[in-house]
Amino acid sequence: MAEVIGLASGLLTLTVAAYKTSKSLYETVSSLQSQRKTIKDIQADLNSLVTVLEKVHEHIQSSHNIKRLEPLRQPVDCCMTTYQEMHEMLDACIIHGTDSRNSVRDWLGMRCHEKSFEDLKQRLFSYKSTLSIAFDSIVMQDHSSTQDSLEELKDSISGIKEDLEDQLAQVQRTIRTAEASLREVLQDDQARLQSSLNSLAQAQRIADGIHPSIIIQRNRANQGSRAIFGTNAEYLATR
Repeated sequence: MAEVIGLASGLLTLTVAAYKTSKSLYETVSSLQSQRKTIKDIQADLNSLVTVLEKVHEHIQSSHNIKRLEPLRQPVDCCMTTYQEMHEMLDACIIHGTDSRNSVRDWLGMRCHEKSFEDLKQRLFSYKSTLSIAFDSIVMQDHSSTQDSLEELKDSISGIKEDLEDQLAQVQRTIRTAEASLREVLQDDQARLQSSLNSLAQAQRIADGIHPSIIIQRNRANQGSRAIFGTNAEYLATR
């Protein structure tokens, strides 16, 4: 019992911290009032992440099986690490700049631990998507799912998996030529990318084990015909 309480408390604390940090970054980015597409994309991802974290927080508080939610810990941690890095870069630009347009320009051009702004933007999207996928796969175990929703989840897993693999390959190439002082940081980045791929693999296993619900639709066959119903679809066979 004490172990379960500890797991719930730790995951809840991490999720609350991630929520506060992501919301803070969202508000800071919004205060720049930039109309650049890149900044708008970041705002959209952060807003989406805040929504996912709210759902995770609510689910943790109401769940009677907290161990099932443990796979969310790593994706939440990956998200928080990434937007902490983004926040540090942005704070440095704001402190040294007097014009918001210059601050945005400087932010977009900065590098942090061999990662460009675009690299961090990709990380944020991938980690946010991984968290959302992991959460959806866990929720689907407790609720009926249609064939369409399962296929949508599997398509999402496949797409984000390819994105993460590309990023992982890029980091591995960078490690081979990086100075010794940077390798530890890059290896941490590599570990986070690999952990996200592991989270997706677990979500895939869950999805493969879920049987979609059968939706019975009203028989619209003509008189003298019989209806054959299948998963999430209706098929008519005329005698």
